[in-house]
Amino acid sequence: CRLVIPRVDDCIALFLGSRDEYLRQFHQAPGTYYLTKGWIESGEDPYTVYCSMREKYGHDKAYRVSRQYIANYTRLALIKTGNYNSQVYEKYAGMVADYFDLTFQIISGSNSLLKKLVSGDWDDDFIIVEPGDVVRFDMFYTAWGIK
Repeated sequence: CRLVIPRVDDCIALFLGSRDEYLRQFHQAPGTYYLTKGWIESGEDPYTVYCSMREKYGHDKAYRVSRQYIANYTRLALIKTGNYNSQVYEKYAGMVADYFDLTFQIISGSNSLLKKLVSGDWDDDFIIVEPGDVVRFDMFYTAWGIK
């Protein structure tokens, strides 16, 4: 079978719609912890880590460890794709940012890469691996001009 892979090195780029937008966000605020509806619903965020530890170790220790978990982050960004009513997620993400004293920002996402993947509109944003070929690390970087 043919394998088609979005040419991104981080899943955040999929939610933002491109590697370029991911890099723009990264250069604007490199210490960003990103959240989406899916991550919030699955419990993948600093506050749920804190809550699970709090039950076992108490508030002080759980908070200290949770702060270490996000020590290099200064911004928490909720990626808003427009696919669902985001008010509940905005409120939750804002609470998490406040709790850990992070700057909170809602940023626009895009489904463009996922739409192109599903529709078969495979341009330079995708790696196409034909049957029998091998996926190589350099396939991701040579198109970006990185050697």
